[in-house]
Amino acid sequence: MNHQTNQAGALLIALASIKNDIADLRGRLDAKTPVLPVEEAVEGFEAYLKENARPNTQRSFDYLLREFEGCFRGRNLPEIPPVNLQEFLAAKWGKGKKSVLRQTLSKLRWFFSWCSKYVQIKGMPPFLNPCDLIEVKKEAPLERPEFIPVERMREFLSTMKDERHWVMTAILMTGGLRVSELIGDPRAGKPGLLRKDVDGRILTLRNPKSGRKEEFAAIPSWVSERLSEFLTGVGREDKIFPISYSTVHGVIRAHARWVGLDIAPHHLRKWCATFWNRIGEYSMTNFVLRHSSTKVNDATLITTLGARYVAPLSPLEVMEKQDRLFDIIKEVPHA
Repeated sequence: MNHQTNQAGALLIALASIKNDIADLRGRLDAKTPVLPVEEAVEGFEAYLKENARPNTQRSFDYLLREFEGCFRGRNLPEIPPVNLQEFLAAKWGKGKKSVLRQTLSKLRWFFSWCSKYVQIKGMPPFLNPCDLIEVKKEAPLERPEFIPVERMREFLSTMKDERHWVMTAILMTGGLRVSELIGDPRAGKPGLLRKDVDGRILTLRNPKSGRKEEFAAIPSWVSERLSEFLTGVGREDKIFPISYSTVHGVIRAHARWVGLDIAPHHLRKWCATFWNRIGEYSMTNFVLRHSSTKVNDATLITTLGARYVAPLSPLEVMEKQDRLFDIIKEVPHA
């Protein structure tokens, strides 16, 4: 008898719960509030990205969506207020650069915009994008650094004694590579430069930032010669520089201070692009940066359309220009 009574009580509790859920759902529908669980929203948006976005874009959303779902799991997405989203962004990205926070907010805005269209497809009314009510103040623009004279950069490179450090620095400075393209970044699916990626003076960059399968960089012959010597004994599938970013940063920072310069690894890519821009070789600037558009002076901009219609330099043409114009940075023979 007691067992039957307990079963009846449990059934009544379950029915009451279902009744409350139905009443809650009816209330939302009456108030024209769409119903979209956070888990369903994240799963649907990930499927949308997989179908419509580049792999690089998909990867850039991975961390945001994982953190968002962990924070708001079990909630109805259209009912999440802007203040909660602002707290979420501040907790995860508030201590970093404002530019990163703005980029993350932009991604979140895209996600909510897609969700609003998604509920409409399911026959529910749209909802306002709460991200439109969140504002991130812009940082004051950084002062552009002065161009370091070629003579100082020659001194910076020629006084570097460790062969691995010299080769690593010379590639960054003359080829314009990003550090992640040189040493790899597993989180972004970048393997780094492998022995098989070196073909004389041509370097193949796999899974670059653009989302393409591969891109190419070129280095001068005097860098290629020492790289070839350095690669003796390195296996075809091996990474050339199996080191961390902090190591690269520490080496370049410390040596730069030793010669009286303030240089970080990414400054070498900027210096290379600036060198070609200053002598009017804008096609070389485009090749080094591998951007869709590059500002060539205050009045002219090679637009994305122009970049599509103007044939880029081939690696052979790049090497010819390096031989003709870039040997100015070549150091004196090392001991």
